Amino acid sequence: TGTIIDFPERNTARVRRDAVLIWDSGEGKIVSIEKEKGSGKKKLILPGFIDLHTHWPQWCSRGLANADLLAWLKKYIYSRESSYSNSRKAREDSRDFFFNLVKNGITTAVVYSTIHTEATDIAFEEAENIGLRIVMGKMMMDRSPLKELSETTRESIEDSLYLLKKWHSRHNKIFYAFSPRFALAVSRQLLEEIASLAHKHNAYIQTHLAESKDEIEEVKRITNYPSYTKYYYDTGILSERTLLGHCIYVSESDIRLIKRAGSTPVHNPSANLFLHSGVFPLHLYDRIGVDFGLGSDVGAGISLLPFSVMRDMYYLNRVPIPRLFYHYTTAGAKALGKLDEFGTIDIGKDADFIVLDYPESTNKTTDAEELLSKLVFTGTEELVREVYVRGELVFER
Repeated sequence: TGTIIDFPERNTARVRRDAVLIWDSGEGKIVSIEKEKGSGKKKLILPGFIDLHTHWPQWCSRGLANADLLAWLKKYIYSRESSYSNSRKAREDSRDFFFNLVKNGITTAVVYSTIHTEATDIAFEEAENIGLRIVMGKMMMDRSPLKELSETTRESIEDSLYLLKKWHSRHNKIFYAFSPRFALAVSRQLLEEIASLAHKHNAYIQTHLAESKDEIEEVKRITNYPSYTKYYYDTGILSERTLLGHCIYVSESDIRLIKRAGSTPVHNPSANLFLHSGVFPLHLYDRIGVDFGLGSDVGAGISLLPFSVMRDMYYLNRVPIPRLFYHYTTAGAKALGKLDEFGTIDIGKDADFIVLDYPESTNKTTDAEELLSKLVFTGTEELVREVYVRGELVFER
């Protein structure tokens, strides 16, 4: 019972006050939204947030600054990721990460694992135990800069297929994403095989694209392609089920290639600010008509809290406040091809939603945009009271 706010359109909020949300606990689907009769506790009800880009093995590495992307990976990340050959450490850290996802109001997350097959298997188990919707995959790196993270092309494919066959489409809540790190860490042969296998198995692909200037120059050198995006396009990995992290240094022709392929860029404002990588060219995406999702990108992002990530997006691009929520809910579901299942609060959709306390100095009569603005700029995880995935309570504060 409370005020239901969701974001079917990009720049506006749909508000239903004094509403009662009813769902079928067996099927987990919303069966009705009725007008409240009586006086219960008043809460805010929003769709669950959808984090389209994050890394569980970097959860314990967030907050390590003073380096740009390539130096940061070399100095802090690769060696720490190699430690997940220890299965006990993988279980403890992945469990903590997924618990922190739900307690921040995230119901669906697209996650990079480490290169280790066993650690990734364990991470899937922990995500399933918590009840999250997850799209995840083993990190793929057949051109690894570190011996401890090295694998052959064949090993990368075979280990990924093992995990895919075990986890993909499990209970229609867990899905597999082939996860080549970025063009510097994978061979063209591996990318081309991933494109073929993802199409064959109807799986997702996630990778990083054009995040930093140094990265782009190195990609040009090793591929002889002037365009990072065109290189990916020619390997076949750009598809309607491909998620592209960052996409900062892209031209109009690059964005048109992304649009032609039907792939989705993922904006990671907090991580871009932390690493001083650059500014996501939102105006170009808008002009060409390419939608995008949002991601925390932990550990370059220092927080899983959607309010924090949306706040950083606003600081970089002054947009209508409801648009921030649109990119964290509706656009995320669209990117996954799942908007008919979740992303907004509608009869017939899965009951993926969060229950929030009203932020300070607001109540049920406060204008919706003021409410949302208060959430973005003053909200903390303490406002998240309950989190539901397909009608199942997965977190309660």
